[in-house]
Amino acid sequence: MVLTYHEIAPEQATSLYAVSSRQLEEHLRLFAEWDPPQHSGWELTFDDGHISHYRYALPLLDRFGIRGTFFITAGWTGVRGGYMAAGELKELLARGHVVQAHGWSHKMLTQCSPAELYDELRRSKETLEDVLGASVDTMSLPHGRWNRQVLAACSQAGYKKVYTSDPSVSPQPAEGVILVARRTVTCNVNSYRLKAVLSGRTKSIDKSEVTGRLKSTARRVIGERLYHRLWCAVAREQEHPAQADNLAARVAKPKRILQLISSGGYYGAESMLVNLAASLGIAGWQNVLGVFRNAGNPHLEVAERAAGNGLQVEVISCGGRMDWRAIAQIKTLIYRHGIEVVHTHGFKPNFYATLATPSGIPLVATYHLDWPDRGVLLHCYHLLDRLILKRFAKVVAVSEGIAKSLIRSGLGSHRVRVIANGVDFSQWAPQEPVHSIETESPKKTVVGVVGRLVPQKGHIYLLQAARSILSAFPQVEFLFVGDGPDRASLEQATAALGLSGNVTFAGQKSDMAAVYAGIDILSMPSINEGMPMTLIEALAASRPIVATAVGDVPKLIRDGETGLLVESKNPEALASAIVKLLSDPLLRLRFAEEGRKRVLAHFSANAMASQYRELYSQV
Repeated sequence: MVLTYHEIAPEQATSLYAVSSRQLEEHLRLFAEWDPPQHSGWELTFDDGHISHYRYALPLLDRFGIRGTFFITAGWTGVRGGYMAAGELKELLARGHVVQAHGWSHKMLTQCSPAELYDELRRSKETLEDVLGASVDTMSLPHGRWNRQVLAACSQAGYKKVYTSDPSVSPQPAEGVILVARRTVTCNVNSYRLKAVLSGRTKSIDKSEVTGRLKSTARRVIGERLYHRLWCAVAREQEHPAQADNLAARVAKPKRILQLISSGGYYGAESMLVNLAASLGIAGWQNVLGVFRNAGNPHLEVAERAAGNGLQVEVISCGGRMDWRAIAQIKTLIYRHGIEVVHTHGFKPNFYATLATPSGIPLVATYHLDWPDRGVLLHCYHLLDRLILKRFAKVVAVSEGIAKSLIRSGLGSHRVRVIANGVDFSQWAPQEPVHSIETESPKKTVVGVVGRLVPQKGHIYLLQAARSILSAFPQVEFLFVGDGPDRASLEQATAALGLSGNVTFAGQKSDMAAVYAGIDILSMPSINEGMPMTLIEALAASRPIVATAVGDVPKLIRDGETGLLVESKNPEALASAIVKLLSDPLLRLRFAEEGRKRVLAHFSANAMASQYRELYSQV
């Protein structure tokens, strides 16, 4: 059994949650005289860090040889009158007592935003550990309130035990911490009543538990804030001024971001996200990557790549189109990590973030691709996504074309911003072609295409162009890097066109630097693009490029200067441009050099991250 005291009055108690020093002396005498086998399981705790604990409780505890646990509101230590300073806390510890945390400013943790909760828990722990030179791993919850998010945040902050004001709580693990029940001692508790509680008389325990249930019901009905005000009035207590301490204004910048993505492999959006999170991390911004593990399509390549780069990753299990457990998990992650902005990448993260994110936390979405309105189902997804995005504070388009599409769909232009993708150039140093990495014949010239095997990428047009190219350059090898739902149909088309001896489907690859080094010319025959990461990476790797003039590709490829552009769905034009590059090695070299210069100047990951930092600061 755990009992908790608040203020100790030198004479008569003036509020419900205070006891006089004489009452405390009577209680401690009762504890000291109690039979050891029976009282070995009880514990005395003192909340808030009142100076009266040091002046009146400490001498009595020492006289009766009883050890107390003192829970300290760390932000008041040495600052606020009526509360202990560092010297008193150190003396408590030196005299064999326990000192632990009671929050930073005594805010009701269930009413904190995730960022405030994160700050309350960490600042109290770190401050007390600095003062005491000892570990702090136990938290007494201010006002005794808790929920699942508070417990998860306590666990993440490094607390192992959490003390409540609920006497009916079972001492079992919850969200990674041990919950401890306590009974609050008030001025109405005399020695006789305390003896009844300690002896375990059923009537006394039932009364306490019934009272607790009635209080819980009242909080649910009228709300935590109103209940707290009524409690202060009944208990003749003042609300703590620190409740209006404007803690949110002191939450350390930069912000903490939750990046959410549902992935079908490691492609452009995934590469952009890893680059963004890494660059933000270098600048001191904390990122947590939440990656969906979809039951029907469990691609975790982006999680593995991010974790390999030292980024913090949380995997979100999702069993279907609507999984309430995934929503609850996202909400818990937001509180556990003190998230201040949720940034989504794709329709599914948009949908789940809208349902899971508490009010007051801004949502930001990045639109990597315009929605194709093919088929009834895709059209419905498109419409729903546009409705969901109205809930978002800002929507980022990776290209001007996508931004115009979003605005046409009804999003206000003031909420839409264009931020170009960027790459970490340290990964893409120019290399000599190493064809044997991906193809069987090192002597062949390789025309490569990198991307997910889906209709939008236009792979079929490269296959149709291949016959004309091979008639002029029979030794050319066509390398398709990536995977997707169109692979089987593309392999069938390859066989039907008689190209099986010259086409390799290499699947998805993790070492993309080696892939680009194994390509002589990169082709991008896409029908629809935003700001393709593949082109940025290939230019950074000094690969000459032939691409279709879709989306923001012309911003990357200046026709005749950094590569060649052709119209989409035109295999003849595509073949002609590739043959032109195959015929002129010096032109390929010039395009490679100029293309790398251009992306180095305009499309770095640091430049991209800088724009996102500005955006996060505005929401």
